[in-house]
Amino acid sequence: MQSRTINKRTRGQRSGLAPLELVLALPLLLSVMALIVNFGHAATWKIRGATNARLAMWRHRPMWSADSDPKPMSWWPQAATMGVAGSNRISQVDAGWNQSAIAQGWIKGPVFSGGGGYLMVRDKRVNEMSEGVSQGTSSISQRYPFLPSMGLMKLNVDHSLLDSTWQYETMGYANNGQRRANGWWNLEDSPDWAAEKQVFLEADTRMVSNPQRELMLPLDRDINPWTGGFVGDFYARYRYGNNDPNDPQVIRQTKIINPTGLVDQIKGRSQPPTPGVCKTMAQGYLAMYQTQLALDPQNAQLQQWIQQLKDFIAQLP
Repeated sequence: MQSRTINKRTRGQRSGLAPLELVLALPLLLSVMALIVNFGHAATWKIRGATNARLAMWRHRPMWSADSDPKPMSWWPQAATMGVAGSNRISQVDAGWNQSAIAQGWIKGPVFSGGGGYLMVRDKRVNEMSEGVSQGTSSISQRYPFLPSMGLMKLNVDHSLLDSTWQYETMGYANNGQRRANGWWNLEDSPDWAAEKQVFLEADTRMVSNPQRELMLPLDRDINPWTGGFVGDFYARYRYGNNDPNDPQVIRQTKIINPTGLVDQIKGRSQPPTPGVCKTMAQGYLAMYQTQLALDPQNAQLQQWIQQLKDFIAQLP
């Protein structure tokens, strides 16, 4: 009986405290809720920033040329930024890329010594695995949804990419068929080639100062030797195809020695008809002279050269 009296007395003393406790705890609860919302808001924009940094980097890659494309306005504000900047080397790959099997003088330079001379390796750094790193960036600054006293939310996100793809245009070559040797090594200034270079310079000087230089007008006009096509040189080539055999001996027999193979493409063959290098060059110059003659039909010198080339071609296999 006494216990029941005490419990009733205690409940009567705490009557009305629950609303007071709620009033005291509510600001704390609301603050925690606001922090949760702010954190979710920041995380969302962090993901958007990472997406835009990646977009900025990948649309900057070679042959894309999309840097000037508009920003995705539906989910990236006008005041926010995105772009591409240079980045540091990827040092993590240096240890593997600089191993002794790769770090040879003829590959990385700066000098490749062999025999009695040497070659200078051009400083294009196209063979450096850690070069060519670009970095996409994005940044945004805006207020939090709640608790303005927290200040501005500032996010800066980076996305790095090894952008050196070793494509011919990024390596300084005009096309994919251009020979790499002269682009990789400085052949002209090596001691072994000094005499040949001097002979070339002297021949070039004689051609430039030749009083009858007008006779070389067809060459000076750089007319395409082929009508309706481009030819970089007259070298015979064997290009390996996906359907070609893998056995080198079979390739040697079928693609190099057999009729119409690489040897015949150099020497020429009557049957089956396979023009050699000499005939291909003569036909190219014949087409060039005929193109020039169409511009100057009364040029007797061109007519004589054309007839000489026709007679010469007729003697070739």
